[in-house]
Amino acid sequence: MQYLGIDVGGANLKVATIDGDGFEVPFAFWQQHHEFAQTLKSFSDQLKTDAMRLGVTMTAELADCFETKEHGVTFIVETMEDVLGHLHPLYYQTNGQMVSAKSAARNWRETAASNWHATASFLGQRNKIKSGLLIDVGSTTVDIIPIQNGQPLMNGLMDFDRLANRQLVYAGIGRTPISGLVQQVEHDGTSIGLARELFATIDDALIWLGDVQPDENDEHTADGRTRSRVNARSRLARMVCADRLTAADCLIDSIARAAKQRLIELIADAVRFQLNIDVKICPHFYLVGKGQTIATEAIRSLEFDDDTIVECEIAKAQLIPAQAVAYFRQRADEQQAVD
Repeated sequence: MQYLGIDVGGANLKVATIDGDGFEVPFAFWQQHHEFAQTLKSFSDQLKTDAMRLGVTMTAELADCFETKEHGVTFIVETMEDVLGHLHPLYYQTNGQMVSAKSAARNWRETAASNWHATASFLGQRNKIKSGLLIDVGSTTVDIIPIQNGQPLMNGLMDFDRLANRQLVYAGIGRTPISGLVQQVEHDGTSIGLARELFATIDDALIWLGDVQPDENDEHTADGRTRSRVNARSRLARMVCADRLTAADCLIDSIARAAKQRLIELIADAVRFQLNIDVKICPHFYLVGKGQTIATEAIRSLEFDDDTIVECEIAKAQLIPAQAVAYFRQRADEQQAVD
C-alpha cells in the first residue's frame, strides 16, 4: 500500500509521499475554488492507482471565497470525497487525530488550519526533536511552534488564538503586501511615504535583492505580470507612485531592503517572545518552509550561533505538511490493524 498526503493551502496545493517526494502547484483558492475539483482530478489521473491511501490537511478554509470557515472546511472535504474518495481520505485535526470526512466536517474547528500541527507532530516524532522552536516560513504566514519532548506546546489551537499568543505571524515571503510591512522609506535624507495599495509584495523585494529566483512563467503577482526582475522593479516603483523610467535603482533598493528587514524583525520579535514566556524551551531552531534563509537571518539578529539552527533539506521543506499527513495516514491504518 502506498500513502500520499495533500496540504490544501490558500495559495498552493502540496502533494507528497511519506519519503517527502512530491510537488507543489500554485492555486489561488480565493479566485480558483471552482477549479478545485478539476485540479484534484488531474492529480488522480497522474496517480493511476487505487492501491493508495490519502491523508489531508488544510488551511484554505480561511479564503474569503467562503462565507465562514465551516463552509470552507465542508467544501474542501466534500470535494475531496467526490473526486478522491476511492483513495479513502482521512483528515488531520489539531487534536492529532486522523478522522473520516463526516467527522472532519462536523468537527470543523479541529480540521481547520491543521497543517502546522501536523508538521510539528511529525517532526517531533520522526526526527525526535526534544526541545526547541519549529519555525515554518511560508509564502503567506510564519508558524513559530514550541516543541518539548517531541510534542507541540500550544496555548490555543485556532488561528485567532495563535495570532494572540504570537505563534502565528501573518506575513510570509510571497503574498505579503509591501504596504503591510512598511509605510515609509528613507531615501537621500528624505522620508518618503509609500502607497497603501497592492502594487507590490515582499516577493518582488526578495526577487530584486536576489534572495529568491525570478520566474518568467509565473504570473501570480500583484499586477498579473511575470515574476521577472524587471517586472518586480516596476511593481516596487509604484509603491512611491513612480515607474521603471522615473525610479532610480537606489530607491528600489531602499524599498526592498526596508520590507525585507521588517519581515525579519517580525519573525525575530515573535521568536524572542516565545523564548521569554517559556524558559524551558531550549534555544534550538528547526527551520522548514520556503523562507528558511529569512528565518536564519532573524535568528542571527538575536545573536544566536549558527550551530543552534537545523535546516530541513530545501527541496522538500515546503512539502513537509503533506509528507506529515501521508505518514499519519499510514499510522492510522497500522493502529486499526492492531486494534
